[in-house]
Amino acid sequence: MPVHRKGALPKRTCNKAYANYSSFKPFLKVDFNGSCGYCDCADYWYDSFHIDHFAPQELFKELECDYSNLVYACPSCNLLKKHDWPTNDATISYTSDKGYYDPCVVDYNTIFERDDKGNIILKTDDPIAVYMHDKFKFNLQRHKIVWNLSHLKELLDKLRRIDLDKLGEPKKTEIKSFIAQLYDYYQSYLNLHKGAAQ
Repeated sequence: MPVHRKGALPKRTCNKAYANYSSFKPFLKVDFNGSCGYCDCADYWYDSFHIDHFAPQELFKELECDYSNLVYACPSCNLLKKHDWPTNDATISYTSDKGYYDPCVVDYNTIFERDDKGNIILKTDDPIAVYMHDKFKFNLQRHKIVWNLSHLKELLDKLRRIDLDKLGEPKKTEIKSFIAQLYDYYQSYLNLHKGAAQ
């Protein structure tokens, strides 16, 4: 089965200080591999990515500009999590049956995976993973659509790297036509479903 997170485990490497947490966005983009820390969708499918406060700023104002508390997040995951937090302590992110694993600490590939259609499914009956799966609504179509668009884009990129000069002219023309048709299909699918991913 495909893994949940394709890239490297997110990390937090920025040691700068800013008065406004939005100034950290370029650093978060790099540290989170241009993907949502929770669902792993690529940021280029959205008009704007958000910055989630892992321990919510509404509850822990002192962590508003603490880089170690920030997560690069798609609008969907950020809005669904909002200021949900299982304890009164910013350092305790889960209890026995609810809460969140920090995506920079726990490898989400150990608790989630994708099926061959791109659905995010549980690999475990761990109650925290179940809580997160429900809270982030990982069963929604948007996650599957974005995964399939990303997969299609990867295939197109691989096709474009084929050295057509090594092929005979009839085969070369046929492959160029196929790539053009596939790319047109990809663009129309993207335009049709981009709204569903928002």
